[in-house]
Amino acid sequence: MYTPSKTINYENLAKYSFIESTKTNNSLLEGPLHMEIKAYLKIPKSATRKQNQQMIEELIRPTKRPDVDNI
Repeated sequence: MYTPSKTINYENLAKYSFIESTKTNNSLLEGPLHMEIKAYLKIPKSATRKQNQQMIEELIRPTKRPDVDNI
């Protein structure tokens, strides 16, 4: 399996940002954690003009779920 260097660089940035943030308060994560991810996806090219407008106005959402591994 191949991981693009751009992805590796971003993962390392997230890792080192976390390490830097814990240096100031010297605390480790303990107990349950909560994380929220907001993913902004492009409107599918297959959407009709009406669907496209409704998606822009946030009246409907794309019906196809993205692959969580790719988010």
